[in-house]
Amino acid sequence: MKKRYTAEIERYCKFCENASSLSDPDRMLCRKHGVVDAGGCCRKFLYDPLKREPAGAKEIPALEYVEV
Repeated sequence: MKKRYTAEIERYCKFCENASSLSDPDRMLCRKHGVVDAGGCCRKFLYDPLKREPAGAKEIPALEYVEV
């Protein structure tokens, strides 16, 4: 058994390599267990970093024009 990610991660089906999304955002289709809740998890969890959505971009404050 190989570990894909060693740091503490949220173990949810929506981040699992074995799960695929369905039209309902609260449900996932798992290769091992069929249709499951997206917030659930099982022993077959394998983290897939490509399924995580990055945080939004930080807003840059507007600069004021100052005459010299």
